[in-house]
Amino acid sequence: MFMWPTALVAVFVLVYLGYTSAQDCTYTNGDSKFDLSPLKRRSGEGDWHMAVEMYNWHINVCGNTEKNEFCTSENSAYYYLWYGTCIIAGTTNNMKWGLIDSNTPATGPSLTYSTSESCMSSVRSVVINFRCKSGVVGQPTQVNNPTGCLTTIEFDTMYGCPKAGGVKGDIEGLSGGSILLIILLVAVVVYLVGGFVVNWKVRHMDPNVQALPNISFWQEIPGLVK
Repeated sequence: MFMWPTALVAVFVLVYLGYTSAQDCTYTNGDSKFDLSPLKRRSGEGDWHMAVEMYNWHINVCGNTEKNEFCTSENSAYYYLWYGTCIIAGTTNNMKWGLIDSNTPATGPSLTYSTSESCMSSVRSVVINFRCKSGVVGQPTQVNNPTGCLTTIEFDTMYGCPKAGGVKGDIEGLSGGSILLIILLVAVVVYLVGGFVVNWKVRHMDPNVQALPNISFWQEIPGLVK
């Protein structure tokens, strides 16, 4: 038997999971807000990849790279030699945002991954510079110091451009998942309020919690999540 409450809860959970997954790649500095979520590669989509001399670099944005025969551990940036030795350059556990140029935020944000592995007098790390380039989804274009303790990767992309500020900018920047989540929340409120009014005015139930539509279903939810 089809039940609207069950369907609403299922859709809500799916949308929420998708929403939170997509919204964990933003950075705000003062009035400048950046959303790099569209550059995050999901499972099965493959990594951002660059071949530099004898080395193959793989990175992801705000997420882990795909595991393969050369690198089987969790990481966000690594490179390997043509004969297969894997060198991990950074992980999301050690992730830090910043600006390429603190005096000119519009240049774009930078994302630094690092590891706990000692490298000379520091630790191994990689800085990805997302340079603002309007109208271009982009891809990594250059790797500087590819085998050093500190590697810099240039990534020209429109997502490196700051979003418009203020309420208007936030609304215009809403993703499809955000809009769907808002619609779903409104639908749930309408469903609960509308059902309550019908049970109270039409079915002459007492105006208390028992008048909520499908109240038995909602009361069972705490037991289902134990």
